[in-house]
Amino acid sequence: MDPPADIGPQGPPRPARLFQAGLQALRGGRDAEAFEAATRLLQNDETHQEGCHLMALVSTHRRAPDETVRWARQGLESGPRPPLQAILVRACYMAGHCEACVREAEAVPQDAAGWPEAAWWKAMSLERLHRDSEAEAVIETLHEAGHRRPRSILLQSRMAARAGRLDEAIATIEAMQASMHLTPRERTRGLFELARLRDRAGRYDEAFEAAAGGNALLGTAFQAAMWQSDTQAIIDRFPAERMQTPQAAPRPITPVFIVGLPRSGTSLTEQILAAHPDAEGAGERRELLTRAPALMQAIDAGTLTEAAIGEASADVLTAMTRDAPRATVVTCKPLGLERVAGLIPMIAPNARIVFVRRDPRDCLLSIYMHLIRAEVHPWSTTLNGLVTNWQCAQHLWTHWKSTLPCPWMELEYESLVEDPEAKIRRLIEFAGLPWDDRCLQFHASTRTVATPSWDQVDKPLHAGAIGRWKHYEKHLGPLLDAFGTSERRT
Repeated sequence: MDPPADIGPQGPPRPARLFQAGLQALRGGRDAEAFEAATRLLQNDETHQEGCHLMALVSTHRRAPDETVRWARQGLESGPRPPLQAILVRACYMAGHCEACVREAEAVPQDAAGWPEAAWWKAMSLERLHRDSEAEAVIETLHEAGHRRPRSILLQSRMAARAGRLDEAIATIEAMQASMHLTPRERTRGLFELARLRDRAGRYDEAFEAAAGGNALLGTAFQAAMWQSDTQAIIDRFPAERMQTPQAAPRPITPVFIVGLPRSGTSLTEQILAAHPDAEGAGERRELLTRAPALMQAIDAGTLTEAAIGEASADVLTAMTRDAPRATVVTCKPLGLERVAGLIPMIAPNARIVFVRRDPRDCLLSIYMHLIRAEVHPWSTTLNGLVTNWQCAQHLWTHWKSTLPCPWMELEYESLVEDPEAKIRRLIEFAGLPWDDRCLQFHASTRTVATPSWDQVDKPLHAGAIGRWKHYEKHLGPLLDAFGTSERRT
């Protein structure tokens, strides 16, 4: 690899120059160059602060928050460095370690350059920990210090809504949208927050209008024919015999992979399982999705080896179990699992799979009304795209259920709500766990949920989200053309 910009051939330059070269590489999207610069900074001192700082930034760019935490902590062993402390605070939040995020943020001095960023993530963590009054105080301090930003206004509006001041929350965001100079990203977030709050207020037409505006701003092109072709290619790649060999060695822990579309109930399913004292929820860990392209390319080329499977297995399962040293069952639920499920029995032969389903009209409407990462889920911004992806997902599920060599079960969200104890008992038994009454009280768990459903899975089951599509019926032409208007469709 060529050395990063400003790095000459005569050996290591001054650390500051190498650090700046790494930053420039990151800004240009050249992760490998930045990683090389960080590696050179660390080659003689693994706690070199600028090297750790740069490695933490690379890990952040690669969406690996646990790695970011590790590198930031390692760099801070040499002493305080506010920008690196702010990176650590954010990474703790992104990894779901909200208590740690609050502690680390409190160590950043208010007069330091990184304080506003650290304070923001502290407020976000306090919100996740249901400490709204403390979060609101942090936001007020930020605003008094001149750091009034759209994201802090949105957080303030969410807390107002939870305190029962729904009209105030809506008016605050409407004023922000009308009077502040917003980036497209900020305007998009505001529109989706308006959609959510107007829905709560029963202003359904206005809620849909806001969501439509947000999705239009995302502006992601979705190639339906290519998506359908890729879906068929996945099915062709994984006949039943393909998933039998090669396989990694099984581990003593039982991995349970939860497969489902966004807003289908996957977070709820994980929360129920994680309420068991012998289970742990790993959340939306993406190691399998990250490894999948190379593994699938090797399958297509006929070059997949036991060593490659073993390496992928170690990467995926080590990440899943890192925070679960005593658990016998660990769950994982990254979105998009349905497109790589054929790899699961290869990397984890003792895995079990739960397919979570929900009425497509409610599920797809909920996706449309929420901000989803459109660059990862390009089908999510139009109703036609949502229908196409649903149909592809069902095609894949049908294939997996007829070919997977590992145990699987299907859990329907509506049935879970209607008969929770029977469905939860079946789920716990399927996972290989003894019964524990705490699974019925999953909403009382102190576990931090790092998905957008965090403020729903901490409440008892209720039927309020079933049939919600009826409020929006006149807007849902493509969905109703595909799924009809009967009382229940799954």
